[in-house]
Parts: sequence; C-alpha cells; structure tokens
Amino acid sequence: MFTNKNLLWATSLCLYFLTAQGLAQDTKSLMDSLLQFRTYTWSEALAAPDPKAVFNLDASALGWHTVPKELFRFTNLRSLKLSENELAALPGKMRRFKKLNQLFLTRMGTKNLYEEIIQKRDSIWKYYALEGEVDPELYSSAFTIAKQTLMEQYPPLFTKMPRLRKLRILYLNGNLYREWPNFIKRQRNLEELTLNGNEMSSLSADLYRLKKLRQINFIENKVQTLENIDFARLRSLEKLNLAKNKIESLPQNFVQAPSLIELNLADNLLADVPSNLPELKTLKVLILYKNKFSDIPEVIWEMPWLEELDFYYNRLVSLSPKVAHLSSLKRLYLSHNYLVELPDALGKLSNLERLYVHHNQLGGLPESIGGLTQLQYLYLQNNVLERLPEWICQLIQLQELNLASNKLTHFQTCLTYLDKLRLLVLNDNPRDRLSTYFAPEQAVLDTLSEQGVNVKY
Repeated sequence: MFTNKNLLWATSLCLYFLTAQGLAQDTKSLMDSLLQFRTYTWSEALAAPDPKAVFNLDASALGWHTVPKELFRFTNLRSLKLSENELAALPGKMRRFKKLNQLFLTRMGTKNLYEEIIQKRDSIWKYYALEGEVDPELYSSAFTIAKQTLMEQYPPLFTKMPRLRKLRILYLNGNLYREWPNFIKRQRNLEELTLNGNEMSSLSADLYRLKKLRQINFIENKVQTLENIDFARLRSLEKLNLAKNKIESLPQNFVQAPSLIELNLADNLLADVPSNLPELKTLKVLILYKNKFSDIPEVIWEMPWLEELDFYYNRLVSLSPKVAHLSSLKRLYLSHNYLVELPDALGKLSNLERLYVHHNQLGGLPESIGGLTQLQYLYLQNNVLERLPEWICQLIQLQELNLASNKLTHFQTCLTYLDKLRLLVLNDNPRDRLSTYFAPEQAVLDTLSEQGVNVKY
C-alpha cells in the first residue's frame, strides 16, 4: 500500500527516469496518475497548492458538526472519508462533487457512546476480577447486556444526504440505525453498500431500486428473516454478506438472485439450507462458518460449480464421500468440528488448493490426498495424528504445512523435496519433549531452513 511518503518518492524516481531518457513530455500524465492514489489529510489538503489535484480526502474524526465551506474547494474529489464526525446531515451542495464515487460515513455521532462502552467494559471486568477468577462466558454475557442497554439510549445521528449521481461505494457502519435510512434508495448508481454494525432487523424491500448494486455488506445486525426481499429483482447482486445476524432459515425465493457469486452467512443460527439451493448456478463461494450444522446438507453436493466451501465451527462429525461431486472446489474449510476421519473421495478434488481441517479429532488421513497435486495449503494442527504418511511428499505444490499439536514422534525426511514449501509447523508434538530430534530429522530441519522454509518446532 502506498503511503504519502512512498508515493512522492516513487513519483520523483519516475520523473527522474523519464527525464533522463528524454521522455519528459510523459511526466505530467504519469504524475497525475500517481497522485490519484494519494489520500490527503484535511490539513494537507488545505495546504495543497492546487485544490483540483486533491482526489482522495480523509476528514475523519475532526469533530465537525457541519461541513465547512472549505471542503467545496476540492471539486475533483473521488473519495471522501467523513467518518467519526458529529454530522447529522450532508448539505445539498455535496452535489457539486461531480466525480465523487466513494463516501465513508461510519460511526457518526457515536464518540461518546463508544467511550462509555469502553468504560463499562473495564468496570465489568474489574467487578468480576474482584470476585475471583473471571468466568469468560459470564463476563461476555454481562458486557453484551450492558453494551446493548447503552446503545438503546442513543438515537442515530446521521439521517440525511442528497442524491449523489456518481456515488458507487457507500459505507454507513456503526451508525446505530434501527430502520433502513431513506436516503439510500436515492443513490441510484450504488454498486457497493456497507451497513455493518447497526441495529437493523431486516434488509430493505426497496433494495431492488438500486439497479446497479453488486455487493451488500450487512454484518453484525439483527436480521432474523429475509422473507421481505424479492431476490429475483436484485439482478446485479454478486456478493451478499450477512454474517453475524440471527438468521434461522432462508426463504425459497433466495435462489432467484440471478447473478450471486459469493454468499456469506457465517455466525447465524442455520441448521439447514433450502432444498432448491442448487438453482444458484452462479454461486462460487458459500460460507456457513459458525452455524448449527451437524451434517453438510445433501443439496450442496449437487453444486459442482462451487469453488469455496466453509463449514468452520459447526457440529460436523463426518464428511460424506459425495464431497467428490464438488469437482471445481479450490478451498475447503472444515476446521473446529468433530471429524474423526476423512473419506477417500476427498482425493478426487483435483482442483483443491487449500484444505483446512485443523482442530478436529483426526487420527489418520486417506492416502488419496497424496494425489491432490494442486494443494498449496494443508492445515492439520490440533488433531491426534501419530504419523505423517509418505504420500505427503507427493504434494509438489505445497507451500504451507501445519502439523502442530498432534501426537507425531517422527516426520518424513523427504520434505526437503517439496521445492515450494515455505512454512512447516511442528510445535507441541511428543518429540518436542526431547532435547533434540534424531540426527536425520534434525538434518532435514536444518536443510529446510537453509532452503528458506520457516520451520517452527
């Protein structure tokens, strides 16, 4: 990421190089292009010799109750951050920003609230600490109740803004909204809308008015149902993130979203999915992390076009051989469950690049995994593996291998043949209790380190 200092250095270097090569005529366009990436602070913007050269401005946390007239000098703004101010509205003059496409308005008027929340958190901790050892669950429950009580005492502050015709990206996180803000539906060219950390119990039925909307982020609200949404009319929607809500079921019409690629329903209350889910033919990423699934629903095996499947932190005790039907799968996340074995069919996922099955109860691994020649990341820590199979050295694309906290006493010396390996983690295995590894194994670890592998043991 460019810092202002690095950006100026890069600009100077490029100008010098071009001038030295007799290409000075290109320097102005190059500098203009590079400066479009620079983000000015408010004081830097005021000191800028040319206000029209300020494209990105961060005016967050300045205590503004109204928008200062100086802001309207910067007529070429593309991105504007006004977060953590005390603004209740934006004036109609904001329409002067004909090129503004990104606007950040998060945690507006909530400074005092969050200071109170921090104070309450600290006081609750001290109270329980005085009583003896702090019970994490009891503390968390008490803090959640106290936080909610405080938040209910604060009405949302920011409630009004004009229609901005070029606006594409709008962030409204942490603004204490309990109802859908009316001004959103007037932003007809929005492509990305983020309303994380509010208090809303539903999405707006008016979402269909935003014809170009491609991404909705609605994390950590209080959504329980999606019955009011006509998904068939959300024709441009590609990414929907509803993590950390209270959704117990999905409506049948959910699958009518014609362009949905990525669906994140992590940390909800789901135990099943609609039987017609395979009608989502465009879906590539399905995230069901931290729900209440005891099995992966059968209908998911009817979606061979999936590329990522995430069932972290559920209640899975087995994995069906039908996983082999997911022939396009590249990333499979099954950690923090209760799996005791993996099926041989896993080896048929020829496109698999990442396999995360750590924090389960695996005592062994199927030999078929050795045929996953595209596998780059294999995370097996916190299981009960007693030996590392020889086929591990067939994983020629492997970059990271985590075997920490198992019951391994030896490992394969052929690991040195894995040319792309960059991380090997062996901590907290029985061998760690001895002062050294056997000489051949220690030599392997030394060789791996010399090859640039980060070895942890």
